Amino acid sequence: MRAVLAPTVAEFLADWLSGRRDDLRAQTYMAYESHVRLHIVPAIGGVRLDALRPEDIDSLRARLSRVVGGTTARHVHMTLRAALGDAERRGIAFDHTVRQVAAPRRTGTVIETFTHGEVDALLTAAYGHRFEGVIALAVTFGLRRGELIGLAWGQIDLFARRLVVTGTASRALDGESVVTPPKAAAGSRSLTLPQIVIDALTRTPRTEGTDLVWPGSNGKPMAPTNFYAQCWNPIRKRAGVRPLHFHALRHTCATLALRNGTEPHVVAAILGHANITTLLSLYAHSTGPSTDAFAAAIDAREGSRLVPSDISNDIPSEGARRGNRRGTILETTYSIREKGVPAQGFEPWTLGLGGSR
Repeated sequence: MRAVLAPTVAEFLADWLSGRRDDLRAQTYMAYESHVRLHIVPAIGGVRLDALRPEDIDSLRARLSRVVGGTTARHVHMTLRAALGDAERRGIAFDHTVRQVAAPRRTGTVIETFTHGEVDALLTAAYGHRFEGVIALAVTFGLRRGELIGLAWGQIDLFARRLVVTGTASRALDGESVVTPPKAAAGSRSLTLPQIVIDALTRTPRTEGTDLVWPGSNGKPMAPTNFYAQCWNPIRKRAGVRPLHFHALRHTCATLALRNGTEPHVVAAILGHANITTLLSLYAHSTGPSTDAFAAAIDAREGSRLVPSDISNDIPSEGARRGNRRGTILETTYSIREKGVPAQGFEPWTLGLGGSR
């Protein structure tokens, strides 16, 4: 009987993608497919699966390092690892050590945000515009572009000051724009609307034949290119602010909220993060003022307790500092100051090279 040869990496991945097409979100499937087509197959597609070695994964990593950034390289690596995991579960023979090759490190994320002055300029430029509510919601709640494009009037109750995020617009495998549930449960969230958003939505005209707040010309969610051409680019240019990506408004919302003292878990819930770990890792630059307030609160509560009694007399002379290093000991006398208690001296402590307390 003729032996059946193991499939090549390209053949196996084509079969794997075909089997996963119906059980993956469209955006996830398209990401997997592009990783396979653009990166994995050109690098190692011709290698038979049972002959795949860690050196081949290193070759893929080397190729990726020349054409994409660290974050994309990591995503490609994780796609291959997921496919090989399925191969292992199906009992397909291959060297399992290839799954142990370390994934590339992510590229550090550069968070760009608008200033408070730029936010005011954007809101002013958007006033009365069809997409005024888009800017207001992005600035105040950090709603994603897909969440805004997929937003329907049925999710909004202006009298109750309530908006419920239940889905996001994305492209289906057939190219159509559709609204699907959020990827994570935390993405579905209920928000209390401030007056600036209520006013903007009140001025937003309704479109006949669709419940979408900002539909495309066909009544379905608009394409990303049309969103930028009709909404973001005109308003941004009118405001005269820096040409940052629309997603910078989400970063700006989180940064301003944290700097204003909003609790991190509240900001995470508003943005739709499943936990605060993601929030804090992205916006650690915004937590400085809160640590300043923490230190100030300790000072206000505890006050100053430990002060030098006469530090000028305790500084050793230059000659003393040049003395025998082994026996040199610096001594400083301190006093404790308690509220309502006179300052009292205590046994001075000593510290020196070769000395002991």
